Amino acid sequence: MKFGSSLRTVLSFVFRRSRVEREMEEEFRAHLQNRADDLERQGLLRAEAERQAWIEFGGYERYKEECREALGTRLLGEFLADLRYGLRQLRRNPGFTAVAVITLALGIGATTAIFSVVDGVLLKPLPYPHPEQLVAVWLTAPGVNIKDLNPSPAIYFVFRDQNHTFQDIGLYMGVSRNVTGLGEPEHVKGLDVTYGLLRTLGVRPMLGRSFTRADDAPGSPDTVMLTYGYWRRKFGGDRAVIGKAITVDGQLRQIIGVLPQNFQFGGTDLALLIPLQMDRSKQFLGGFAWYGIARLKPGVTLVEANADVARMLPIMFRSFPPPQGYTTKMFEDARIAPSLVCRACSTTWR
Repeated sequence: MKFGSSLRTVLSFVFRRSRVEREMEEEFRAHLQNRADDLERQGLLRAEAERQAWIEFGGYERYKEECREALGTRLLGEFLADLRYGLRQLRRNPGFTAVAVITLALGIGATTAIFSVVDGVLLKPLPYPHPEQLVAVWLTAPGVNIKDLNPSPAIYFVFRDQNHTFQDIGLYMGVSRNVTGLGEPEHVKGLDVTYGLLRTLGVRPMLGRSFTRADDAPGSPDTVMLTYGYWRRKFGGDRAVIGKAITVDGQLRQIIGVLPQNFQFGGTDLALLIPLQMDRSKQFLGGFAWYGIARLKPGVTLVEANADVARMLPIMFRSFPPPQGYTTKMFEDARIAPSLVCRACSTTWR
């Protein structure tokens, strides 16, 4: 009986997803109104009661994720999203279809192969110049009971351009990529990075050049950097690899550099670094799903850097609009605050 009920739930999600999403939204709004009614009866004004109820529930998207988790459909939803993306790519690149199908059969979707940089870097000694200047960019949001809040693209742009205490700042995320045209199709680990990440770490390529702001700009030519291990394994250590192109996720990218052998960021099986090319004009508040590292200017303390971050957060609220269905006040009420962590100055770097 339990299996039959679960199966019906999954089938309903697959074939009537819009209806299921609509029902979840209606249920969420009903709970929201009921809680607001309770708060209003306790003496709060209606507007304040609705705001407080929204904060307590954590927003509609969070509620949907919890519902999907409870129903066992979250992974299915992620799979369907990955599948739709893959089909679009195959339609654009029909000649790529045969090898892509083989690669996808080995493991579809970045969500199933995302890896954590934390274990590979943050819990090991830092092999970078002046590690005492490196800080992990974390925030906190006590207004919504979030102790550790990741940075977002909006935060990155403001911190990069408005800070007084950082030499450089970089944003990154672990991803998985499909590489073809170099023998058998291969699923490899990579990092999507902003151009400042390697400069922040103090890492220079062993061969070629590093990313520049031009590589990071939307519409720029597609480039890629290889790790030393991947370069040795796939190209036999050929120094003439610079300027050649490889196909990553069906897209040609020019190889501009090879990282040094001692580069440890992302683990020993990391293969590629790819510039993010984020369009600042299309960013919104939210999207706290990235990792950030900054390098402090000489002589700057962690206290001074956190104070600088606190100064910049209101600038972020003024510079970027909220996503649809949200207001700037909702983000302000989360009371987002700085929580930079120095790996070399403490026992842990979260």
